[in-house]
Amino acid sequence: GALGRHAGSPWPWRGLQAAPATPAEDPGPGGDVAGILTAAWARRGDPSWASRFEAQLSRLLAPASVDADVELFLPQIGHLIVSLPPDSPYASALERFALLACERNVHLALQLSWVVYAALEDSAPQGPRADPRVFARCSRLLAHIEQAVVYGARIAYTQRRESLRKGLVTAAEALRAYGQRGSRAV
Repeated sequence: GALGRHAGSPWPWRGLQAAPATPAEDPGPGGDVAGILTAAWARRGDPSWASRFEAQLSRLLAPASVDADVELFLPQIGHLIVSLPPDSPYASALERFALLACERNVHLALQLSWVVYAALEDSAPQGPRADPRVFARCSRLLAHIEQAVVYGARIAYTQRRESLRKGLVTAAEALRAYGQRGSRAV
């Protein structure tokens, strides 16, 4: 899916891109954030639904007005990211979605960091509900939220500039090869 393209990237949320909606991707009644999250929780054990879930999250990134809906369900999104197993495709997709939303909206980033920090405190090793897996995941997620806010726009600019540079180099090589073929024909 769209999320797997940048799996080796140091910025794991960069692979998710806004995608246009298609009728086949509609999650059913309440095809909004609530419907998508409810369906993700209900189907969390079904890996065959992961690509459809990714497509629905990608569709949510397209309109800027979705930020209010995402903000309303941010505690649930944070809880799902932290609660689902780390190897779950749903947790990975939700994390990337949340980080892209944080990159786009600092207010969302601040609120998500509060939710994740609360989970971090709850699962601290010296606490009564110590959970090293959740603690490590929250620590990593807090670092990624910070990276999304601080470096997100710069990373996108750098990637576009690098893509343009590669395209220009490829075009120059093609023109050079064309010129060499043309000079041999004369």
